[in-house]
Amino acid sequence: MALVVMASRLRRKPQRDDQEEETLFADYLPLLRNRRLMVVTGALSLEVFATAIADVAFVFLVMVTLGAGRPRLEC
Repeated sequence: MALVVMASRLRRKPQRDDQEEETLFADYLPLLRNRRLMVVTGALSLEVFATAIADVAFVFLVMVTLGAGRPRLEC
């Protein structure tokens, strides 16, 4: 691909765009400044993480419970 670009002999100086001056989070600033929205987003994130942790713990509890009732084979 580099050979194709070099063989094309296209030379153009990059032009500065007014959009480049903006920061990465400039579009999110109205959301970040809204305290109520940030609290709701944080609470929802914590709820999702807590639910995921509880689900994993429940699976291990079920596996241990089912494993305890299994008869052991003696050799």
